[in-house]
Amino acid sequence: ALFIFVSVAGAVEVIKNSDCLECHGDKTLTKTAADGKEVSVFVDEKLFGASVHRTNACVSCHADLPSKHPDDNKPAKPVSCGTCHTEAAGEYANSIHGFSHNNLGSAAASCTDCHGKHGMLPVKHPGSPVFKLNLPATCAKCHANTNFTAQYNIKNQTAASHYLDSIHGQALIKKGLIVAPSCADCHGVHNILRSQDKGAAISHQNIAKTCGQCHLKVEEVYEKSVHGQLLAKGDKQGPVCTDCHTAHEVETPTNGHFKQVSDQRCGKCHT
Repeated sequence: ALFIFVSVAGAVEVIKNSDCLECHGDKTLTKTAADGKEVSVFVDEKLFGASVHRTNACVSCHADLPSKHPDDNKPAKPVSCGTCHTEAAGEYANSIHGFSHNNLGSAAASCTDCHGKHGMLPVKHPGSPVFKLNLPATCAKCHANTNFTAQYNIKNQTAASHYLDSIHGQALIKKGLIVAPSCADCHGVHNILRSQDKGAAISHQNIAKTCGQCHLKVEEVYEKSVHGQLLAKGDKQGPVCTDCHTAHEVETPTNGHFKQVSDQRCGKCHT
Protein backbone atom coordinates (compact mmCIF):
# COMPACT_ATOMS: atom_id res chain seq x y z
CA ALA A 1 0.00 0.00 0.00
CA LEU A 2 1.19 3.52 -0.76
CA PHE A 3 0.50 6.26 1.77
CA ILE A 4 0.76 9.96 0.93
CA PHE A 5 1.42 12.46 3.68
CA VAL A 6 0.67 16.13 3.22
CA SER A 7 2.29 18.84 5.29
CA VAL A 8 -0.03 21.75 6.17
CA ALA A 9 1.47 24.71 8.03
CA GLY A 10 4.33 22.49 9.18
CA ALA A 11 2.08 19.68 10.47
CA VAL A 12 2.65 16.11 9.33
CA GLU A 13 -0.16 13.61 8.96
CA VAL A 14 0.41 10.62 11.25
CA ILE A 15 -0.01 7.07 10.08
CA LYS A 16 -3.31 5.62 11.32
CA ASN A 17 -3.64 2.08 12.66
CA SER A 18 -5.98 1.27 9.79
CA ASP A 19 -3.25 2.30 7.34
CA CYS A 20 -0.75 -0.10 8.98
CA LEU A 21 -3.26 -2.95 9.02
CA GLU A 22 -3.87 -2.67 5.28
CA CYS A 23 -0.59 -4.58 4.94
CA HIS A 24 0.09 -5.97 8.41
CA GLY A 25 -3.38 -7.50 8.60
CA ASP A 26 -2.25 -9.97 5.93
CA LYS A 27 -1.33 -13.31 7.54
CA THR A 28 1.11 -14.08 4.72
CA LEU A 29 3.14 -10.88 5.13
CA THR A 30 6.78 -11.57 6.02
CA LYS A 31 10.14 -9.83 6.01
CA THR A 32 13.73 -10.97 5.87
CA ALA A 33 15.42 -10.59 9.26
CA ALA A 34 19.06 -9.62 9.79
CA ASP A 35 20.01 -13.29 10.09
CA GLY A 36 18.44 -14.02 6.69
CA LYS A 37 15.37 -15.80 8.05
CA GLU A 38 11.87 -15.00 6.88
CA VAL A 39 9.74 -13.82 9.80
CA SER A 40 6.06 -12.94 9.97
CA VAL A 41 5.08 -9.27 10.41
CA PHE A 42 1.37 -10.07 10.62
CA VAL A 43 -0.57 -8.25 13.34
CA ASP A 44 -3.81 -9.85 14.51
CA GLU A 45 -6.26 -6.96 14.80
CA LYS A 46 -8.56 -8.90 17.15
CA LEU A 47 -5.74 -9.76 19.55
CA PHE A 48 -4.47 -6.19 19.49
CA GLY A 49 -8.02 -4.94 20.11
CA ALA A 50 -8.14 -6.98 23.33
CA SER A 51 -4.64 -6.05 24.46
CA VAL A 52 -3.54 -3.65 27.18
CA HIS A 53 -2.29 -1.30 24.44
CA ARG A 54 -5.53 -1.32 22.40
CA THR A 55 -5.97 2.46 22.73
CA ASN A 56 -2.44 3.12 21.47
CA ALA A 57 -1.59 4.12 17.94
CA CYS A 58 0.94 1.90 16.20
CA VAL A 59 3.30 4.86 15.97
CA SER A 60 3.10 5.38 19.74
CA CYS A 61 5.38 2.37 20.08
CA HIS A 62 6.99 2.45 16.63
CA ALA A 63 7.97 6.04 17.28
CA ASP A 64 10.35 6.35 14.33
CA LEU A 65 7.44 6.01 11.90
CA PRO A 66 5.42 9.22 12.36
CA SER A 67 5.52 10.28 8.75
CA LYS A 68 6.67 7.45 6.54
CA HIS A 69 6.88 3.72 6.26
CA PRO A 70 10.39 2.22 6.42
CA ASP A 71 11.82 0.78 3.26
CA ASP A 72 14.11 -2.22 2.92
CA ASN A 73 17.19 -0.01 3.22
CA LYS A 74 16.05 1.63 6.44
CA PRO A 75 14.16 -0.86 8.63
CA ALA A 76 12.11 0.21 11.62
CA LYS A 77 13.98 0.58 14.90
CA PRO A 78 13.23 -1.76 17.83
CA VAL A 79 10.41 -0.55 20.07
CA SER A 80 11.50 1.13 23.30
CA CYS A 81 9.03 0.21 26.06
CA GLY A 82 10.96 2.48 28.42
CA THR A 83 9.47 5.54 26.72
CA CYS A 84 6.35 4.96 28.82
CA HIS A 85 7.48 2.36 31.37
CA THR A 86 10.47 4.29 32.69
CA GLU A 87 10.68 2.70 36.15
CA ALA A 88 10.45 -0.88 34.87
CA ALA A 89 12.94 -0.10 32.10
CA GLY A 90 15.43 1.28 34.62
CA GLU A 91 15.18 -1.83 36.78
CA TYR A 92 15.47 -4.08 33.73
CA ALA A 93 18.57 -2.26 32.44
CA ASN A 94 20.42 -3.05 35.68
CA SER A 95 19.17 -6.64 35.88
CA ILE A 96 21.02 -9.73 34.68
CA HIS A 97 18.61 -9.93 31.74
CA GLY A 98 18.96 -6.28 30.78
CA PHE A 99 22.72 -6.10 31.20
CA SER A 100 23.24 -9.26 29.13
CA HIS A 101 20.81 -8.14 26.43
CA ASN A 102 22.02 -4.55 26.13
CA ASN A 103 25.76 -4.90 26.74
CA LEU A 104 26.72 -8.42 25.74
CA GLY A 105 24.52 -8.81 22.68
CA SER A 106 22.96 -11.95 24.09
CA ALA A 107 19.49 -13.37 23.54
CA ALA A 108 18.59 -12.70 27.18
CA ALA A 109 14.92 -12.04 27.83
CA SER A 110 13.55 -8.66 26.75
CA CYS A 111 10.12 -7.15 27.43
CA THR A 112 8.31 -8.98 24.64
CA ASP A 113 9.86 -12.36 25.50
CA CYS A 114 8.00 -12.29 28.80
CA HIS A 115 4.97 -10.07 28.16
CA GLY A 116 4.22 -10.82 24.51
CA LYS A 117 3.85 -8.35 21.65
CA HIS A 118 0.72 -7.00 19.97
CA GLY A 119 -1.60 -9.20 22.01
CA MET A 120 -0.09 -8.17 25.36
CA LEU A 121 -2.50 -8.67 28.26
CA PRO A 122 -2.56 -7.22 31.80
CA VAL A 123 -0.41 -9.11 34.32
CA LYS A 124 -3.48 -10.25 36.25
CA HIS A 125 -5.22 -11.63 33.15
CA PRO A 126 -5.18 -15.48 33.16
CA GLY A 127 -4.09 -15.43 29.51
CA SER A 128 -0.97 -13.34 30.12
CA PRO A 129 2.39 -15.16 29.92
CA VAL A 130 3.36 -13.42 33.18
CA PHE A 131 0.15 -14.27 35.04
CA LYS A 132 1.28 -16.08 38.18
CA LEU A 133 0.04 -19.51 37.09
CA ASN A 134 1.74 -19.13 33.69
CA LEU A 135 5.03 -17.64 34.86
CA PRO A 136 6.91 -20.94 35.47
CA ALA A 137 6.27 -22.02 31.88
CA THR A 138 7.27 -18.58 30.56
CA CYS A 139 10.59 -18.60 32.44
CA ALA A 140 11.16 -22.22 31.40
CA LYS A 141 11.16 -21.22 27.72
CA CYS A 142 14.76 -20.12 28.28
CA HIS A 143 15.78 -21.72 31.55
CA ALA A 144 14.73 -25.24 30.53
CA ASN A 145 16.07 -24.92 26.98
CA THR A 146 19.31 -26.92 27.10
CA ASN A 147 20.67 -25.35 23.92
CA PHE A 148 20.11 -21.87 25.32
CA THR A 149 21.44 -22.63 28.81
CA ALA A 150 24.55 -24.30 27.37
CA GLN A 151 25.25 -21.40 25.00
CA TYR A 152 25.01 -18.78 27.75
CA ASN A 153 26.43 -20.94 30.55
CA ILE A 154 23.26 -20.78 32.63
CA LYS A 155 23.45 -23.06 35.65
CA ASN A 156 20.62 -25.07 37.16
CA GLN A 157 19.02 -26.24 33.92
CA THR A 158 16.54 -28.38 35.86
CA ALA A 159 15.24 -25.53 38.01
CA ALA A 160 11.88 -25.33 36.21
CA SER A 161 11.10 -29.06 36.43
CA HIS A 162 12.27 -29.25 40.04
CA TYR A 163 10.08 -26.28 40.94
CA LEU A 164 7.00 -27.94 39.41
CA ASP A 165 7.60 -31.03 41.56
CA SER A 166 8.21 -28.99 44.72
CA ILE A 167 5.71 -28.10 47.41
CA HIS A 168 5.64 -24.56 45.98
CA GLY A 169 5.01 -25.67 42.40
CA GLN A 170 2.43 -28.27 43.36
CA ALA A 171 0.54 -25.73 45.47
CA LEU A 172 0.48 -23.20 42.64
CA ILE A 173 -0.01 -25.33 39.54
CA LYS A 174 -1.89 -28.37 40.84
CA LYS A 175 -3.95 -26.77 43.64
CA GLY A 176 -4.25 -23.29 42.16
CA LEU A 177 -3.16 -21.60 45.39
CA ILE A 178 -2.26 -18.20 43.99
CA VAL A 179 -0.51 -17.28 47.26
CA ALA A 180 2.18 -19.93 46.61
CA PRO A 181 5.47 -18.46 45.36
CA SER A 182 6.32 -18.44 41.70
CA CYS A 183 9.61 -17.43 40.03
CA ALA A 184 9.14 -13.67 40.45
CA ASP A 185 8.33 -13.91 44.16
CA CYS A 186 11.83 -15.16 44.89
CA HIS A 187 13.93 -13.75 42.05
CA GLY A 188 12.22 -10.41 41.43
CA VAL A 189 10.34 -9.10 38.41
CA HIS A 190 12.26 -6.59 36.31
CA ASN A 191 15.16 -6.27 38.76
CA ILE A 192 16.43 -9.86 38.69
CA LEU A 193 20.08 -10.00 39.75
CA ARG A 194 22.70 -12.71 39.96
CA SER A 195 22.85 -14.57 43.27
CA GLN A 196 26.40 -13.23 43.71
CA ASP A 197 25.08 -9.64 43.75
CA LYS A 198 24.58 -8.37 47.30
CA GLY A 199 21.38 -6.63 46.25
CA ALA A 200 19.79 -9.79 44.84
CA ALA A 201 16.75 -11.21 46.58
CA ILE A 202 18.43 -14.62 46.35
CA SER A 203 21.87 -13.55 47.57
CA HIS A 204 23.06 -15.60 50.55
CA GLN A 205 22.55 -12.70 52.95
CA ASN A 206 18.99 -11.99 51.73
CA ILE A 207 17.60 -15.53 51.38
CA ALA A 208 15.99 -15.63 54.84
CA LYS A 209 14.36 -12.23 54.27
CA THR A 210 13.04 -13.35 50.87
CA CYS A 211 11.58 -16.59 52.22
CA GLY A 212 10.30 -14.66 55.23
CA GLN A 213 7.93 -12.70 52.99
CA CYS A 214 5.70 -15.77 53.21
CA HIS A 215 7.21 -17.70 56.14
CA LEU A 216 7.08 -14.84 58.62
CA LYS A 217 7.12 -16.81 61.89
CA VAL A 218 9.74 -19.22 60.58
CA GLU A 219 12.04 -16.29 59.80
CA GLU A 220 11.70 -15.08 63.39
CA VAL A 221 12.67 -18.52 64.72
CA TYR A 222 15.58 -18.73 62.27
CA GLU A 223 16.95 -15.33 63.30
CA LYS A 224 17.17 -16.49 66.93
CA SER A 225 18.81 -19.79 66.00
CA VAL A 226 22.55 -20.48 65.94
CA HIS A 227 22.38 -20.49 62.14
CA GLY A 228 20.61 -17.13 61.99
CA GLN A 229 23.01 -15.58 64.49
CA LEU A 230 25.98 -16.68 62.38
CA LEU A 231 24.46 -15.01 59.34
CA ALA A 232 23.71 -11.84 61.31
CA LYS A 233 27.39 -11.65 62.29
CA GLY A 234 28.33 -11.73 58.62
CA ASP A 235 29.62 -15.31 58.65
CA LYS A 236 29.38 -16.47 55.03
CA GLN A 237 29.08 -20.07 56.23
CA GLY A 238 25.95 -19.31 58.20
CA PRO A 239 23.36 -21.68 56.67
CA VAL A 240 20.23 -20.18 55.14
CA CYS A 241 16.91 -21.67 54.03
CA THR A 242 18.17 -23.03 50.71
CA ASP A 243 21.11 -24.85 52.30
CA CYS A 244 18.69 -27.16 54.11
CA HIS A 245 15.56 -27.00 51.97
CA THR A 246 17.22 -26.40 48.54
CA ALA A 247 16.17 -23.61 46.20
CA HIS A 248 13.73 -25.27 43.79
CA GLU A 249 13.17 -28.79 45.19
CA VAL A 250 11.51 -27.61 48.39
CA GLU A 251 9.50 -30.33 50.14
CA THR A 252 7.68 -30.59 53.43
CA PRO A 253 10.00 -31.50 56.35
CA THR A 254 7.60 -34.31 57.32
CA ASN A 255 8.33 -36.00 54.01
CA GLY A 256 10.32 -39.22 54.39
CA HIS A 257 12.74 -38.14 51.67
CA PHE A 258 13.54 -34.89 53.52
CA LYS A 259 14.55 -36.92 56.57
CA GLN A 260 16.48 -39.37 54.42
CA VAL A 261 18.74 -36.70 52.96
CA SER A 262 19.03 -34.53 56.09
CA ASP A 263 22.30 -36.18 57.20
CA GLN A 264 23.82 -35.44 53.80
CA ARG A 265 22.67 -31.82 53.83
CA CYS A 266 23.68 -31.14 57.43
CA GLY A 267 26.93 -32.95 56.78
CA LYS A 268 28.01 -30.31 54.28
CA CYS A 269 28.80 -28.13 57.30
CA HIS A 270 28.93 -30.65 60.15
CA THR A 271 31.44 -33.09 58.63
